Amino acid sequence: MNILLNTCYIIWAIYFFGKDTFPLVFRNLYVFWGVNIGLVILVSFGFVKSLSIYFRTEKKTIKSISHSAWFLLLFLLMIILPITVHHAMDSLSTFAITMDRALPIKDTSTPGTEESRKCLASFLFTQYGIEIPYKLDTGDYKIFQPTEKEIKEYEDKLKRQKESIEIEKKLKSVAWSSFKLATIQAVLFFVVFLSTLIYEQKQVIQKNS
Repeated sequence: MNILLNTCYIIWAIYFFGKDTFPLVFRNLYVFWGVNIGLVILVSFGFVKSLSIYFRTEKKTIKSISHSAWFLLLFLLMIILPITVHHAMDSLSTFAITMDRALPIKDTSTPGTEESRKCLASFLFTQYGIEIPYKLDTGDYKIFQPTEKEIKEYEDKLKRQKESIEIEKKLKSVAWSSFKLATIQAVLFFVVFLSTLIYEQKQVIQKNS
């Protein structure tokens, strides 16, 4: 059990710390799923075997149950981390959408002075790219003509919006992948757990018969 337990923790540590150091290797789709699925199988198998050994041991101590506790702890780490990432990425995605929400268009005839109405028209152009009329002090209306600086400011805003959309898509993708990984790990753990448990029970029945 010591060898299996140490092997599981070593594999998990190498993968957990290596995916940022060597992303081309550890973020490869085959390596990603291979390591995670293989590790869940080993951990769930080790958990059941260590429990089986514990219950077959006449003298039950805290030390004798420690292997099961360490296997269970590793499984919880494997489950909790993807779920935490899922919630974090989902929250960041929601925050990005909220921050990028459009401001309400205001009436350019209400501010007190012509200069303030022109400033409002300038602001609306940099936000929406629309050239709207604003009221002059004479009572007439004039179509706002943006300067090069204002045009560049609007183009920069469009660029930031596109980048925000891409970031939002990536955050949602990471959140979904993390949730999917946690679900598969949980299902696989219980499948291997029950399978090993049934196998152990059959072995006990055969020995007693």
